[in-house]
Amino acid sequence: MKGNRFCFITNILLLFVFPAFSPAAFALETIRDFHADIQVQTDGSVIVTEKITVYREGKQIRRGIYRSLPKTRGVTYSVLSVKRDGKPEPYFTEKARRFFTINTGNDTFLPHDGLYTFEITYQASNVILSFKNHDELYWNVTGNEWSFPIERASVEVVLPDGAEIRQTSSYIGFLGSKEAGLYLSEKNVFSAPRSLKQREGLTIAVGFDKGFVEATRFPLEQFAQYAALILGSYMLVTWFLFGRDPPQDVIVPRFRGPSGLTPALAGWIYSCGHNKEGCLAAALLQGGLSGFLHIKYNNGLLKVTKAREAKNGEEKTFERYMTFPLVVVDKYSPKLERFMLDFSEFLEQKAGEKYFTANTFLVFFGCVLMLALTTGLSFFAQAPYLSIIMGAYLIFSVPLGKRFLKGIVTKKFPYASFWTLFVIFLHFCATTLNVIDENPETKTVILFYVLSGFALIVYSYLIIRPTYEGMRIIAHLDGIKMFLKTVEPTLPDKVDFNSMEELLPYAFLLGLEKEWEAKIKLVAGTAYQPQWFKGHFSMNGFGNLHATLSKAGIRPIRSGLGGRGFSGGGFGGGGGGGR
Repeated sequence: MKGNRFCFITNILLLFVFPAFSPAAFALETIRDFHADIQVQTDGSVIVTEKITVYREGKQIRRGIYRSLPKTRGVTYSVLSVKRDGKPEPYFTEKARRFFTINTGNDTFLPHDGLYTFEITYQASNVILSFKNHDELYWNVTGNEWSFPIERASVEVVLPDGAEIRQTSSYIGFLGSKEAGLYLSEKNVFSAPRSLKQREGLTIAVGFDKGFVEATRFPLEQFAQYAALILGSYMLVTWFLFGRDPPQDVIVPRFRGPSGLTPALAGWIYSCGHNKEGCLAAALLQGGLSGFLHIKYNNGLLKVTKAREAKNGEEKTFERYMTFPLVVVDKYSPKLERFMLDFSEFLEQKAGEKYFTANTFLVFFGCVLMLALTTGLSFFAQAPYLSIIMGAYLIFSVPLGKRFLKGIVTKKFPYASFWTLFVIFLHFCATTLNVIDENPETKTVILFYVLSGFALIVYSYLIIRPTYEGMRIIAHLDGIKMFLKTVEPTLPDKVDFNSMEELLPYAFLLGLEKEWEAKIKLVAGTAYQPQWFKGHFSMNGFGNLHATLSKAGIRPIRSGLGGRGFSGGGFGGGGGGGR
């Protein structure tokens, strides 16, 4: 009796409980089979037929499925047919910023759960890549956007009559995976050796004979190379014609500054207008030497008072635009920034075109050309908005980069320019990483922009051309540098205290404060202590004047400024899901 009862309970469990734990009970909506037939056309397009067999449970797959195809590299799509289980199926398409989407079905639900086979046939133009020795189909078969696992994935490639395959490769997995797929050469069929998880895909590359596809197109990378060639040719030709320096005079030791020029104006000519802080520091020191100013500097605190009325244009500029007493600390001051700009305009007007030509128009046209090429590449990568972002960064980066480069060349590390550029670079990275994540095709455009931007910064520095008169001034200051850097136990007879004191502003311009201090000790026999300076004059402490003026006169920029492997496939890709 007990045995019969046990058998009855067992049968009940087997009948009702065990089926609940069967694989069918736990069946998830999946893609049971994804097979694509790709026919390469002689016009450079492909006709793709995708047979997608799905298991439906009414969760995500209710009315049908959708297939999203990426809008990349100028590819256009046209739908030829959509079927469900061999019969025509209603569909509609959508064009988002990144995808061309084919939606199967309509507003009615599918009639039952279980297996359905959707067949989507479409044509994609401009997808065959042209290389020197072969043409190539590089295609992401399944895409990497499916929210379902794919149990089986395969693709058959049919080439134009007479064309033979020369090389193949295939990859499966997530983006960036180099796990190899399978290739059956006698049938030209590629397949995944295992089932694919959600957002895993199959991509293939098929290289074949040239001459069978007429309308092949160039990949974005090759267009970027042409753009770089155009921009590089422009910069090289214009530099050769307008940027090469004339021959320099013979450099000999100089013991006095150039006649007819103030140290600030001579420094402006020597740096071709880049060393604004050094020119201002030289003007302050010259004002002290001439009796126009009294200066006190200690531990980063600069205090300047007027000792007499202005006599020349440079002193009148100080008198007109500077409020005395001037107190400056090593942090940003809007007043000093405004004065530095006014003083720079005065020096620029005094120098005019007599000493050097900045060729600003050539730099401006180079920026316009670079943005035009970037815009063209952006449109080709289906990201036209990218050129607007790039233009905004270019406005800041070129002048700051030119200042930074000049500081490196003159061995005065421009900390303010460096940190400002660093903040801009971080913001640029944060912005472009989001753009690349949204549209991987923009990676080539951004790389072209970055490399071109560096080249343009170097070009903006090299295109500045001194005149013959400017080269004479440059040679004169190089002669002062030669004298200050010469290590000798004695000085020439023509060098006295007055001539050495006259060279003080030039020592600051050239970054040779310590060398100057050592030489004036040889003349005076003691440490230098000028009457126009209040307090203890020390070159060790006073040598930071340039850095103090840089921090006070430059506005800080805040961070709130606005092997190939499997990379998702050169074309194809996207993904899909249920609807």
